[in-house]
Amino acid sequence: MSPNPSDEEQESDCGSNVSSPAITEWWKSELIYQIYPRSFKDSSGNGVGDIAGITESLEYFEWLGIKAIWLSPVYKSPMIDFGYDICDFRQVDPLFGTNADLKKLVTELHNRGMYLIMDLVPNHTSDQHPWFEQSKRKQGKYADYYIWADGKPCSDDQLPPEPPNNWESVFGGSAWTWCAERHQFYLHQFLKEQPDLNYRNADVKSEMEQVLQFWLEFGVDGFRVDAVIYLVEDKEFRDNPLVGRKRRASGTEDCRLTTKGSHTEPKYNVDQPETYEIVQSWTELMKKFGLNHKKTIFCVTEGYSDVEHVMRYYSAGVSFPFNFGLLNWTAETTADELAKIILEWQEHKPTGGWSNWVLGNHDKKRLATRLGGSRFTNMANTLLLLLPGTATCYYGDELGMEDADIPFEKGRDSYGLRAGPERFKEVSRDPCRSPVAWISELPHYGFTKADCDPWLPHGKNAKQESIDKQRNDHQSHLCYFRRLIQLRSSAVFSESSDNFQLVPCPSQTVFAFTRFKTGSPTYVIVLNLDRSSETVCADLSAVDDHISEAEMVLDSNNHYKPGESMNLKRLMLNETQALVLRFQPSAQR
Repeated sequence: MSPNPSDEEQESDCGSNVSSPAITEWWKSELIYQIYPRSFKDSSGNGVGDIAGITESLEYFEWLGIKAIWLSPVYKSPMIDFGYDICDFRQVDPLFGTNADLKKLVTELHNRGMYLIMDLVPNHTSDQHPWFEQSKRKQGKYADYYIWADGKPCSDDQLPPEPPNNWESVFGGSAWTWCAERHQFYLHQFLKEQPDLNYRNADVKSEMEQVLQFWLEFGVDGFRVDAVIYLVEDKEFRDNPLVGRKRRASGTEDCRLTTKGSHTEPKYNVDQPETYEIVQSWTELMKKFGLNHKKTIFCVTEGYSDVEHVMRYYSAGVSFPFNFGLLNWTAETTADELAKIILEWQEHKPTGGWSNWVLGNHDKKRLATRLGGSRFTNMANTLLLLLPGTATCYYGDELGMEDADIPFEKGRDSYGLRAGPERFKEVSRDPCRSPVAWISELPHYGFTKADCDPWLPHGKNAKQESIDKQRNDHQSHLCYFRRLIQLRSSAVFSESSDNFQLVPCPSQTVFAFTRFKTGSPTYVIVLNLDRSSETVCADLSAVDDHISEAEMVLDSNNHYKPGESMNLKRLMLNETQALVLRFQPSAQR
């Protein structure tokens, strides 16, 4: 393996077989790239990204070395919550195209040896879903498809009465809304337009299994299961405990939750024992399908909860539950705090459990913004891609995209808009969802046609963040990201999520760890978290008592040359710099 993987164009790994790639646990070695379809590429000229735009862009992923893409929801929806309020689980929303467009994407991906992961949103539907329309009217089997409850008894005949309990919605306010037509409250853990399904109803379970089966037969290679912790609620609807606002264990409070002041600690509306049984029934269905079709179906769960509850999803058969610890990495995070975030996952995961890491998503400030600017991008991505396990990259983070400054007047996020002008910028998720800049010199940077405004404005640095500009610059964030992908394809990085060791360092601003494999060189990954312009001298002699020097492989700042010999006792690091070094362990010499 070359210490400096080339940025030259590579031939695509195409084949004529349109079926999924050969059966393998592909998700262990592949980077997962999250696409927010609205913001990726518009092919139709209406200002909104679509499925055909993604298909047109597959060459980008081939060049970059990405083989697994995950689509945020593209199902038919009123779009109150941008597709997470679904009114037809089997149809693509016309905004994004058609089922035929999606089928073409699946075929083109499989032709290239690539994989498609879809969002499964099982906790709730849109309030415009036919199931809910019939449930409101108590029609047939649909009467019990959702969580309905009477209000609290009151002394007079006031309507509506008080909600059944004090449960809060993720987006603030009561999780209960009165339905005048049915004379009962319905539960919605998210927006009132997203009523929760009742998973104690066998018909509901069957419905979702049929949805899964439909998409498996369609050719989807895996699922990201949304909001799993909310699937089942306490039968007795007991009140949640009242607590002051605080972050939950491990920083795993739902990043969408922004309720101010006193609030309730989620207890009886999350993490119920039956949840894991339901998830296991889905993973068993996926496994059975995979065995029958000689392919591996990937499954990851999304749930912001404490580490003990999250780890239980491993035993439910998922590939892994999402690890959101690094979403709390900010400009103030120290090397010791970063180590605690990483070790918490590594030390709690079960034997044989596969690790994973996430630095950004569609609900959180972009990593470059959280860390203090795009200059931190290469350092952050070095950590993401070289930690043990699977990495998930949010679209644009490979380019150093920062949050766009979007005023209330141009806002689209219903949650942000409902908060009003004063709180819009505090809670809106629009800034991290701005469109990709494809071509620096074109109107709208090539995202959409010249005569159409994008659904959200680009950020102020879009020209510098553009793909064409960065592909032609060997020292860009994008080209560095590509070299990281090439490096992580080696066995040392891809064959285990346990071959990891922190390296003690006297400097309080330096974070370092090793990746190793018997018979292979040991790699040392070093990050300088110091924000001053002064050079930091790091002593990494603890790596190996008998090794004093290591070979330079990658430098995020492009200061050192590949192959250069580096003194491990006096390693000079500049601001925001990350280094990848390697050496032959003394025991193997």
